[in-house]
Parts: sequence; structure tokens; C-alpha cells
Amino acid sequence: MKISTHTGEIGFVYFYQRDPLVFELHKTFYPTVYLLWKHPKLLEPFTTWPTVFTKIAGGADLMLPGVIMKGDVFPWTFKHIKKGDVCSVNVQGNQSPLAIGKMLMSGLDMYESAMKGKGMTIIHYYGDELWAAGSKSEPPLIPSDTVSDNSEAASYDAEEGQPSVQNLEQLNLNDSNDEDDTNLPVDSESIEDHNDNYDDEDDEPVNTQEEMDSLLRHCFLCALKSKVKEKELPIMTITFFRNHMKAFCPEGKTLEVKKSSYKKLSKFLQEMQDNDFIKVAPKSKGVDEIIWLNKDHAELRDLIVPDITEQMKESEDDFQLPKITEMRIVTAAVLPVLKEYGYDKGSTMLPADVRAVITDYVKKNELKFDRSQSMVQLDPVLAGIVLRSGENNKFYLGWKDLISRFMKNMQVAHELKIPGKVPILKKGPLQNINIEVQKRASNKRVTIVRNLESLGICPEEFAHHVSVGVACSTSVFQETGKHVLIQGNQVNFVEKALINKYKVPRRMVTGLEYAPKTKKSKGKR
Repeated sequence: MKISTHTGEIGFVYFYQRDPLVFELHKTFYPTVYLLWKHPKLLEPFTTWPTVFTKIAGGADLMLPGVIMKGDVFPWTFKHIKKGDVCSVNVQGNQSPLAIGKMLMSGLDMYESAMKGKGMTIIHYYGDELWAAGSKSEPPLIPSDTVSDNSEAASYDAEEGQPSVQNLEQLNLNDSNDEDDTNLPVDSESIEDHNDNYDDEDDEPVNTQEEMDSLLRHCFLCALKSKVKEKELPIMTITFFRNHMKAFCPEGKTLEVKKSSYKKLSKFLQEMQDNDFIKVAPKSKGVDEIIWLNKDHAELRDLIVPDITEQMKESEDDFQLPKITEMRIVTAAVLPVLKEYGYDKGSTMLPADVRAVITDYVKKNELKFDRSQSMVQLDPVLAGIVLRSGENNKFYLGWKDLISRFMKNMQVAHELKIPGKVPILKKGPLQNINIEVQKRASNKRVTIVRNLESLGICPEEFAHHVSVGVACSTSVFQETGKHVLIQGNQVNFVEKALINKYKVPRRMVTGLEYAPKTKKSKGKR
């Protein structure tokens, strides 16, 4: 069945019997809640509160503070989750998926944001029009202990006892099982033996752990002595590890805490604190930061730090503004002149090349007006290109006017040269980034940023940067291109991000006047 979303996007829904099981958007297949109720382990689940789901059913996305966690969040808690992955949402007490969506953060981003901000944009949920197109059945009750990751029971479907499906390609919608296998026998002892064997396989040899312990300590001491400055304090521990310690890891080796005897970065840093190298303090739940450095420690005095280049900057900080070149595309109107110079319809030219061709054409055909070198005599070919309606009695044009009229008959374009990528040719003039503040219901304001892609800026990455930077809700919507919607008046932060981080010239940003006015303090009279 062909469908149209509220944003005007076209999709397709595939039914089995009365229920829609799979739908397609942008050449990507997604399961519906009907399919997930049969195979709840098809997608990575996130659990939230029932009251939060009512917000989702009202059109909201899943915010990370609404995710129920069983314990503290560490860098490896969601290490398997990537930005853009499709995941499901269920509520406490029932593992039946009630919604699906795309992740707006990677697992590491979720940790670094201290589980704040928008985590998932919802695509489909129980109770929407897609659900209503089916049998409108209610979600089954799947207790939390039915779907388990720590036992062999996890390899069976929670409702029908079928093997779990790892991806859509493995799913056979025509499979049927007439046997009642819901009460599968599970031997708890065999499960424990299986888990013990699994743990034994993951244990590292003692010498490997000792080597990793030594490498961790070496990188820590080098970073402490040479790379971290006291003015950078306090600094998050994960930032210290990624941006400073990893810079001193020798080529051909990887710095992995989980392969050391510490297993966790917090345990390693705790030992460094006990040795009087640093002081660590909690910043928030599950997030620690270094608040003091001891650069006068005895072990640092004779330490020889290897000479390294600055290489541990975040990929998003390495953004380079593309080189933008104004171009012209040859049209049928100007082809009579340009064809003899080897250009075809659709060829691209620099404005300077267009001027050079016109100059050569005028000289070769001796079209300069003798009494004034600034005037050009029009032959029938040039006249057919540059003269407007009603100018049939015009035989001369100035150089500037001639070139301007000639170029107006060509299509405007611009070329983006992004380092390490193939140049991109875009038709039309270069569009400036536009910032607009709109007033919504209840006098609430939102900031809309348009035309980011015209300068090679990824709207999704920009939205994430703003969301983390000002701890607000952001989203990307389609409207003659991708635009970023930000909660509140965030013009000041957007301006700093564009100019300082993305190196966009101020002249290429419009709408900065919408920034909130700072209140001036009244001076003493």
C-alpha cells in the first residue's frame, strides 16, 4: 500500500493478512509494532515510563532523561549503538515494543551528554495511523524476565518461542508454527555453565593485561606532563582519555582499558588519584571530571615525553569550510559563440573564462568600435544573444554591458570543493545560511537554521552540537532542503558555532539581528 506522511514523503506499507508488518521510507525498511510484538528482540530496546510514552503518542521524541537505566551509565554501556540506528521503545513492566525511531546520538554521545537531550526521533508508534491501518490489536504482555540477554531464553521469541530474528533480512513472514512451544524447558545449570564458559573465553592472558596496564600508565604520564594545561581544568575523564592519553599511544597499538586489569577507566584513574597524580570528582551521575593535576610528581621529572603531532582533535572540530567557486553553465542561448571554443551545452565555465572567450571573439572578428575602445560592435551572432526585445536598432554595447548580458543568458552555479572529496556542482547561486526566530503557541520561541547544506555542513551533526551545547531539544525537518529547528531563541549560540567552529564568514550568515537583546544595567546618576 502506498502512503504519504504528514511531511509529504511517499512510502510503502507491506501487509500480512490484516496487519502491516513492514513499511518503507527513503529506500529503508522499518518494522511495525505488529511485527515487533511477534519478535520483540528485532531492534535494540529502550525502556521508559508509561507517562513518557503518552508524550511520545502526542508527537514528542524520546528524551534521554526519560530512559530507565538499571545502573550507572559508562562509555561502554551503549557502545554498540551508532547514530542513525533504528531502535524500539517499551514501557516499564512490559517488554512489548510500543514505538520505533532513529537514534540521534551514538552510545558515546549519550554518555558524554550525561543522558541529557533528545535521544531518539520517533518514526512510528502504537496508536498512530499506521497502527490503525491494521487490526488495532493491543500489545501483548511480555514480562521483563521473559526477554533476557543473559540466558538462552533470550534466543527465543518472547511470545511464541521462536528463535529471535537479528535483522529483517532473516525474517520469513510466511513462517508459521502450529505447535505450542511457549513453555520451553530451560536448564538453569546449563545456562550458568554456558555463561561461565563465555566469561572464560573473554579473559585476557596475564601478559597481555600487564602490557596494557603499562601502556595505560605510560600514556597517562605523558599526557599529564606535556599535554594537559591547568587552565583546562576541570576536564571530563572521558575527554582526558580520548583527547590526551590516546595521543601518546604508539603506532600499531590501541589503547583499550577493557583489555587491562582495571577493566574500567574510573578504576584506573582512582589508582592514579591514590598515587597523588590527580584528583577526580563526580560531575553528575556516572560522569567524573579531573579537578587537579600534580605536575611536580617525582615520576614526571625524569620522564621523556615522545614528540607527537596534534592528532587527537574531534572529527567535528576538524571541519573545514569547502572552497566555493562561482561557475556558469553553458545554455543553448550562448552556444553559437562558445561552441567554436570547444564548449557544449551543459559545460561549466569560470566567469573569467567567459570573459576571455568574449574578448577573443571580439578581437578575432574585429568588432571593436574604432572611435571608442570601450564600445563593441555587435555582429548578428552576438546581437541574437545579448539584445533584448525592442533593441533591434542597437548596434553597439559597452564591454561591461556586453559581458553582463552574455552571462545572464548562462545558468548560475557554484562548485563546492570539500577536502578529500569529489567536487560538488550545485545549480543556482550560493545561498547564505539563514537564521529565523519564530513565535509558537504559548509565546514560545523556536530558532530555525536554513541552508546549512549549501556550505557542506551536515544538519544532523549541527543539530546534535547545538542540543549538547545548550541542553535543548532540536530536530531536523525537510522543507526544500534540510533545516534545523531549535527550542528557544538560540541565535547567540548558533552564531558562535557557525563562525568559530564551522569557520563560516559572518557575511554569509543572515538573521543575526534576531539574537535576544542583552539588558543594560542602569548606571549611577
